[in-house]
Amino acid sequence: MMLTPADVAVLGQDMPVALKTWMIPPGTVVSKIIERKNMRIGLVYFPVLATPETAPSVADMEAVRKEALTMRSAVDVIIGISPWGAQAEQAFLDKFNGTSEPLDVLLGGGLGPGNRGILAPDSATAWVRPFPKGKYVSLVRLENIMSRQSESARNHEPEVRFDVVILDEKIPVDLAMDNLLTPARVGN
Repeated sequence: MMLTPADVAVLGQDMPVALKTWMIPPGTVVSKIIERKNMRIGLVYFPVLATPETAPSVADMEAVRKEALTMRSAVDVIIGISPWGAQAEQAFLDKFNGTSEPLDVLLGGGLGPGNRGILAPDSATAWVRPFPKGKYVSLVRLENIMSRQSESARNHEPEVRFDVVILDEKIPVDLAMDNLLTPARVGN
C-alpha cells in the first residue's frame, strides 16, 4: 500500500496509526523488502510527483529503475507501486522495454483508465491498474517465479495469470478494514 500526501490530506490528522507506516514523502524513491511464504518481495515505491498532472522526469524513471535493479539480487520478485497515472506508467514501461526490465509487476495508480492486467508484447512486466471506486481486487499470479528471472529473455505470457475478484454483496464486509478506512469516507 502507498499513501501519497494527497491521500494523507483526505484521511486527516486522525488517521489510524496503522496507516502512517505507508506514507511516502514526495519526490523520493522508497523501497523495502518483505517476506511472505518464504518469498522475498522487493517493493519499489515510485516518487510522488508535485501534482497528479505532472509528468515524471527521465531522472525519476531512472531512479526507480536503479532502485529496482539494486535490490534485484536480494529478492525473488520486484513490485513497483506507482501513483503516476496510466500515461506516465506506460511511458516508464516503454522506456525500459527490451532492456533489463526492472520490475516483475507494476501496480499502477493515479489518473487514467484501469486494467485487469496487461503483459505487453516482448515484456516481462505485468501491469495492473485500479478501476474507479475500488469495487474489485486484482490478483496477479506469477508462476515459476524462482526460475523466471533467469529466463527473462523468453516469453513469460504462460507464466503470468490475471484474476479479478468482484467486490459485490456476495463478499462479506471486513469490519477491521471498514473501520480503518472510515476517516477517508467522511465527507465523500
